[in-house]
Amino acid sequence: IADLPSALHNSILAGKAGDYPRSAQQLAEVFLGSDLGRRSRTSPRAGREWEFIADVGGTLVRGSIDLWFEENGDIYVVDYKTDRKPDADAYRPQLALYALALERALGKRPVGAYLHFLRPDIVVEVPIDQAALDSAQSLIGQLGAAQNSLEFDLREGVHCHSCQYYKTLCPAQA
Repeated sequence: IADLPSALHNSILAGKAGDYPRSAQQLAEVFLGSDLGRRSRTSPRAGREWEFIADVGGTLVRGSIDLWFEENGDIYVVDYKTDRKPDADAYRPQLALYALALERALGKRPVGAYLHFLRPDIVVEVPIDQAALDSAQSLIGQLGAAQNSLEFDLREGVHCHSCQYYKTLCPAQA
C-alpha cells in the first residue's frame, strides 16, 4: 500500500481516530507495544508529527519529527520506519537534524535517538553526539551550496528507473 507510511505516521501514531487499513494498524501496534511506545505514553511531555523549520548554517530545513518525548527531564527522539530491511546509516543525518531542531526549540539536546523499523520490529539507537551533528550540518551546507549554484551531481540509482527521462533525455545529464 503506497499510502501505508502516511496512514501510519500522520494518522494512527499521531493519535487521530479513523478507519485505517489492517496492515497500518498492525504496524502501529508493533510500536505501541514496544518499550519506546510505552515510555512515550507515560511521558509528561511529548510531540507527535512535530513540525519544525530550522536555520542550519544559512539554509532553512523543514521537517516533521515522528515523535519526541520527555522522560526524567531528558528528551528522546523516535523515528518510525516501514522499511523491510533496516539501514540505520541512511537515516543518521535525519536524526541528527531532528536533534538540532529540538535543541533549538526546547533548549536542550535530546539524550537519545531511535529508529524503530516496524516490519522487522528492530529498534536501533542512533548517536546524536557532536560529531553526528557536525556531519549533518556539513551535509546541509553542501546541499545549500548545490542549491545556490544550481549544480547537482547526477547520482543514477534504482530511483531513476521509474523516471520518464531514464536512459533518454535526463536533464541531469546535460
